[in-house]
Amino acid sequence: MTLDEHAQKYPEVWKRFTPRQTLIRYVWYVGIVFVAIWSLDRLEIPWFYFLDAHEQAGDLFARMIPPYWAFFGDIAGPLIETIHIATLGTAVTVLLALPVAIIAARNTTPNSITWFIGRFILVASRSVNTVVWGLIFVAIFGPGAMAGIWSIAARSIGFVGKLVAEAIEEIDRGTVEAIEATGASRLQVLLIGVIPQVLPVIFGTIVYRWDINIRESTVLGFRRRRRYRHRPLFFDKPIRLARGFGNADRYLRCRARQRICVSNGKTTNYLDLAVSSRSTTSANPSPQRPCVT
Repeated sequence: MTLDEHAQKYPEVWKRFTPRQTLIRYVWYVGIVFVAIWSLDRLEIPWFYFLDAHEQAGDLFARMIPPYWAFFGDIAGPLIETIHIATLGTAVTVLLALPVAIIAARNTTPNSITWFIGRFILVASRSVNTVVWGLIFVAIFGPGAMAGIWSIAARSIGFVGKLVAEAIEEIDRGTVEAIEATGASRLQVLLIGVIPQVLPVIFGTIVYRWDINIRESTVLGFRRRRRYRHRPLFFDKPIRLARGFGNADRYLRCRARQRICVSNGKTTNYLDLAVSSRSTTSANPSPQRPCVT
């Protein structure tokens, strides 16, 4: 090796990346910044809402304090029922997730077919949102706490099963081989050699998932009403929230149309048209918008 080759291979100034690697890194940085800017531009965020956001937040917190304790008696029952739904849903999860985790782990599954079935169950459980599971089980069991319990369990199986299956794949193989050498059956190997090694993971994952289920069950809480046999406690709130977003979107579009019409020399009060269109029935045609092309 010549002196020039030695100096090129072992430079006096150490650099973590080569010039080619540095160029690739900066290309990635520029690409990430471009994607972020493009995403913000496509979202069409109304930035003028941020001008008085601090005032709105301050007004919100001011109206929250002090709490209206007279209303606590009405929410105490549904609050306890929400905790019951989360607890029972987590208990059902333990009974269903452990067998799925055993067949989803490569070192405990009987064959590749059962491994694929176990992984498919875990992926399918995590891919469906809790609210969607709730709609499915409402169609099966009807509105009530039972639908909430099974929707919580169906969502939690994928979470608990995946973490437990990964823990089973990382157990000490020597302990399992020693138990197998005594002539123990497959069930005995699981109960004595596998499950005790992953018990800390199982307990920790269950407690963590129970905490998550308490928050998710607030959306799926059901309580009895006098007028209806069962009525969802919180399903009407997302509906009102969606309607509120729809009204805000309609207001912004009407404001945009007003500006377009004024710029074209025509004046049309589209806010009044939007309000009047909501009050009309479906049989009446929607108002015309002649000044928008």
